[in-house]
Amino acid sequence: FNIFAAIQGEGEIGLGNILGSNITNFALIFAIATLFIPLKKRDEEAVWAYPALFGVSLFFFLVGLDGTINRFEGVMLIVLFGVWMFLAVKGEHKKRLLERIGDALPEHRNKSQIALTTILFLASIVLLAGGAELLVRSVEHFSVAWNFSPFLLAALLVALGTSLPELATVLVAVFKKRDDIRSGTIFGSNIFNLTLIIGVTSLIHPIEFSQTNFLFFSFLVIVTTMLAAPIIFNFRFQSRLWSSLLLASYAFFLIYITTQLIA
Repeated sequence: FNIFAAIQGEGEIGLGNILGSNITNFALIFAIATLFIPLKKRDEEAVWAYPALFGVSLFFFLVGLDGTINRFEGVMLIVLFGVWMFLAVKGEHKKRLLERIGDALPEHRNKSQIALTTILFLASIVLLAGGAELLVRSVEHFSVAWNFSPFLLAALLVALGTSLPELATVLVAVFKKRDDIRSGTIFGSNIFNLTLIIGVTSLIHPIEFSQTNFLFFSFLVIVTTMLAAPIIFNFRFQSRLWSSLLLASYAFFLIYITTQLIA
């Protein structure tokens, strides 16, 4: 989606999608998951990853203060992603990652299964590309027709749609009682969004945007990340309270967008 938005010179739509998605991941999905079924044990990988996510969020906030993300800044974000990946697969984290990949793969695959999987994968790429282009055009059309900010539409509607895979993964993790998957999905997605996705998008076309909207949304990204800290670092300390505060921040997010759209 972000690539097609950048190609069409609508990088602001892609930025709105990323910021809205990161807020939705923590303030809605993670909050609901931990509100009804609190974390039963401390996830050491999430504890290890939290400083990286918080640091990336702060760096992203500073990068966008001037109202633009240029190609050089995009390269820096991609480099950050590379550093993150290197550290994530190093040592014990590499071992755990390989174990998870191994658990997810079936033991035996014949040639027909491989061929079918390849065909389905290629077909999915084609459908995804077509859907992404249609979605970008739809956001552009509605923003013009209703005089709405495309950034805000993307932050609300597109972000909610792109966060559905994370919601599905988190729900499965909840039912399987896998706390590591639950928090790992959110952390990985948010770091991936702020570094690689925005980095590649800005390489295709520098992103220009409203500083007011950026300041609000990027600050809310930092706030929701901070609100998740007590849940991650001390799961016994009123985790439902902090989950409720995360949901309250999502309500504030919705109120802000609604008031801006109808203003």
